[in-house]
Amino acid sequence: AAATVTSAKLTLYNIRARGHNTNDVIVCQKVTSGWNNQQTWMMGVPTAVAAPGVVCPAPDASVYQEDPAQPAAVSQAYAITGMQGLVQGWMASPGSNYGVMLSSTTDINFRFASSEYSTVSVRPELEITYTTGTPMGPPPTVTVTPPPANATSTPITVTRTASPSAAATGRTAT
Repeated sequence: AAATVTSAKLTLYNIRARGHNTNDVIVCQKVTSGWNNQQTWMMGVPTAVAAPGVVCPAPDASVYQEDPAQPAAVSQAYAITGMQGLVQGWMASPGSNYGVMLSSTTDINFRFASSEYSTVSVRPELEITYTTGTPMGPPPTVTVTPPPANATSTPITVTRTASPSAAATGRTAT
């Protein structure tokens, strides 16, 4: 059955920050062309378009470090929400999944842990919530009726319903 993405959140961990404040803006875009790990900064940046609905929060200015060569004392979680449209599109057309590109409208200096980062707990995480198909209705109900107290035999009546639209027939066993 086809899945419907109801929410998607990308959590990255900032492992180094330098000279940023709450006026800084990070932008998440959908990459629309192939690229490789050697294409970073301004060397062959892939093409990208706006990712509607994606929300990048303002950076936490409290994680400022004077020396960018030093790792952050505490890795700061940075959650990008509203990615369900992107993920649903990737599911519908897997060949269109070239990933996302983060950029900034200001001179911000962040370093996020990668999927190869030595501390596993701060590697990127994509959390997806989804549903599959149409629910089949309520679960079946089974009712067992004991025999009357004055019965000479012990009949048991079992009644069940298997769907919300049609009840199954009952059965009596002696």
